[in-house]
Amino acid sequence: MTRSISCLLLALFYSVAVQAQLQFKTPGAVLLQNPIGGAYSPTLRDGELELFFESAGDLYHAQRSSSDILFPTVLRVDELSTTTFIEENPFLSVDGLRLYFTRRSRTSQNRDILAASRENFTSPFGAPGAVGPVTNPPFRGRLGSLTGDELKIYLEIPRSIPPGSGTPLTEHTDIATATRENTSQRFGMWQFLPHVNTLDYERSPSISRDDLVLGFSRVGPLSNLPGTLFFSARENPAHPFPAGEAAAGVVSGNKALSDPFLVYPGTRLYFSRDDTLWAADREIHASYRLPRISGYPGRSAYYPIEVSTTEADARSFEFKLIFDSLFLQFLQVLPSSELGIESITIIPEATGRIAIQVSTQSALPDDGLPHTILFFRFLISENAFPGQVRVIRFSGNPKVNGIAVSRPSDGGIQILPPGPFSPASLIRLF
Repeated sequence: MTRSISCLLLALFYSVAVQAQLQFKTPGAVLLQNPIGGAYSPTLRDGELELFFESAGDLYHAQRSSSDILFPTVLRVDELSTTTFIEENPFLSVDGLRLYFTRRSRTSQNRDILAASRENFTSPFGAPGAVGPVTNPPFRGRLGSLTGDELKIYLEIPRSIPPGSGTPLTEHTDIATATRENTSQRFGMWQFLPHVNTLDYERSPSISRDDLVLGFSRVGPLSNLPGTLFFSARENPAHPFPAGEAAAGVVSGNKALSDPFLVYPGTRLYFSRDDTLWAADREIHASYRLPRISGYPGRSAYYPIEVSTTEADARSFEFKLIFDSLFLQFLQVLPSSELGIESITIIPEATGRIAIQVSTQSALPDDGLPHTILFFRFLISENAFPGQVRVIRFSGNPKVNGIAVSRPSDGGIQILPPGPFSPASLIRLF
């Protein structure tokens, strides 16, 4: 009994501990000319130069040369769109080579989820194959999105409302997930999410590739929401999603918003409003800190790069570090034991200048306190003068989740007088 209560309290703690109120700037149009049938369910390849969406029961495709301009033209994806069936809800794999979507007849609400592959970004898609879910009764919902490994799918499922629930509706939609062991299998029966679902309509679930940030829209006869975008974040895929919070900056009167798609790693939000596609740049609350540490001549020093944030999904960091190469020799970059490193790119651009791009295994704690994302290991020259500070600074503004933040004040390493041992002995002892 005690164990059951503990597990319940733990689940409740994680249901409220991590919240994600993402904030965005004023949205703008995505397409130069909107299709007559409207535009819904946007999904983009990394870089935002290729877009897929649905319109009037067909799948459409658009390309552009820069993410700062509108998509100039749209084309029907002829190899996947049919006149006999209705194709909806496209979702692109992380590598951009597989497109998932639903297909149904014009006289039925039962849908098949299909996946089609292409050899490269300029080749057509091959014949699609069914990927499930394997259920009885047949799948009647809508495809939302997939995790980056394509082993977990998020769905919008119609659900009966129990009598006496305080709403005149007899049915609404909730968010559910289904899984598979490998990409050659079909997805099995779905399970509904706790905490996120209500008696309102939860629709168009959009999951981040790491399964930690969930976006969705909510339309509510009970909450009186016309169609509002929500985001929910969790610390670990084993924990349940909390209820989430409405996205700030994209609400527009009584106009319904739907189909959120947050570009990795969270730089821009695409969504549907008034039958058109819109995009809004992300605002992020984060700052870097370059501290001042101490070190001895002839010995190595571990210099921390620190970041503080109130965002729940800060995992991508970019900056260019400049250091005094006459007295500091770069040796290596070491991951923080608190966050771990998922991927890192180290580019020596010039003497005393290194560009870094790093993605951490865990999101930065959103407590607003400085946390170390990595360490630079430097060898301090034996000729460094005690009492002086060897300056370490950033070149330009660094980024968090691909979004530029203010450049911090310069940091550095203050040189201390040598200890009782010779510098060479200190190196051997370290």
